[in-house]
Amino acid sequence: MLDLALLAAAHARDHVPLLYSMFVADHASAPRSAQLWRGESIVLDWMLDGDQVAAGPGNGNNLRRLREWLPELAPRLREPATVLRRAIFISSGRRFDYEDIDNASALTRQVGACFTFQPERSGTALPMRGSRIDFTGGRAGPLASSLLPRPSPSCSGEEY
Repeated sequence: MLDLALLAAAHARDHVPLLYSMFVADHASAPRSAQLWRGESIVLDWMLDGDQVAAGPGNGNNLRRLREWLPELAPRLREPATVLRRAIFISSGRRFDYEDIDNASALTRQVGACFTFQPERSGTALPMRGSRIDFTGGRAGPLASSLLPRPSPSCSGEEY
C-alpha cells in the first residue's frame, strides 16, 4: 500500500487526471505479456517468464527485486515499472480458488504478501464467498463502468 500512497502523493497536484491501464496475461501462457499504458500510449511492454522480465526494459531482472534494479531504468520508466509490477502481482490472484479455503492461512505461499496474509491475521481472514467476478470474456474490465464519462450536475439539470 505504501507504493500506492507514494503514487497518489506524486500526482496530488496534477491538473490533468492520470490514467494508467495495465494488461497482464494469465499464468497459463508462458512467456506471458504485461503492458502498461498511460492514456492512449504504451509506456512499458514486458514479456515475463515467472517473476523474471524476459524481454523489455529491465530484461533479465526479477520483479521481486525491483527496488534493486529500478535505478537502472530510465527515469520516465521508474513509476510505470512500479505500477506494472503491482498489477502483475495482483493478477496472480486469478490462479487461486478462494471459494474452497477456510481462511487465508491455507495459502502458505502468500504469507506476508499483503495485509491479509500477515501471519498474525491470516488465520482470521475469511474469503468473501460468491464475490468473484470473472472478466475473462470481455475486454472492458472491472472498472469499465467507472471510466465512462458522466454528465456534470450543471449539464443534467440537477441543482445543489
